[in-house]
Amino acid sequence: MISIDKQIAHWLTSAYVISFPKCGRTWLRVLIGKAIGEHYGFKTELINISRYALKRWEIPVIRFTHDTGRQFKTVEEMAADSDYQRYGGKKVVLLVRDPRDTIVSNYFQKTKRKGTYEGDIKSFIREERGGLKSLIAYYNYWLRSRDSFKGFHLVRYEDLHRDAAGELAKIFDFLELPVSQEAILQAVEFSRFENMKKMEQKGSVDSNILKPKDPNDQESYKVRKGKVGGYREYLDEEDIAFVEGYTQEHLSDQLACYKTASDA
Repeated sequence: MISIDKQIAHWLTSAYVISFPKCGRTWLRVLIGKAIGEHYGFKTELINISRYALKRWEIPVIRFTHDTGRQFKTVEEMAADSDYQRYGGKKVVLLVRDPRDTIVSNYFQKTKRKGTYEGDIKSFIREERGGLKSLIAYYNYWLRSRDSFKGFHLVRYEDLHRDAAGELAKIFDFLELPVSQEAILQAVEFSRFENMKKMEQKGSVDSNILKPKDPNDQESYKVRKGKVGGYREYLDEEDIAFVEGYTQEHLSDQLACYKTASDA
């Protein structure tokens, strides 16, 4: 049963940014929050940016969610799921990332930050719940549901790395939210990996979202590495073959960019 408070929050929300864990959601959250803050003259909110709507009527309520229950569903459970209908009157931004990098980063999230998994990475990527199969099913679920929403916009983590300013401008166009190019560029500069890492180390963001579990363990940081292709440092040839083979066979062709084999 959804609480009254959550029902009201959902009713007030104009747009959701949805992603599987470790697809770059915190980075995108800071990018959007900083750009809106710079444009409209608010300097404080970086994480809880839905509060901006309380200050200026033209700013939509934007909420970020993993839609948590789905990340632990099996392929069969995801195929039978039709709860996407609750987002029917909303705009949806889907943030995706290369499954190889996502599954590795999520392993460290579960073992180093959350402490909810005790096995090794070889076992984790093959789990029926929360592993690669759940990740691919999650992507497919939102992609096949895209025509059910008020609007749908796909953002690739790799494109944000390549051209953060350009991708951010597209997001604001989709949200019909006027934000200046100057504000966008300021947000990109502010949100560079090195600065995000420093903010987490210093605890300068007033949110548990951007705090390390163990300051002495780099793998426990929220802003861990942020590399494209970093999975090669953690997966052996057998694991890479498993991830790429399953992705090639099961991932929607709408994300064909992730269905190519590793060039390593």
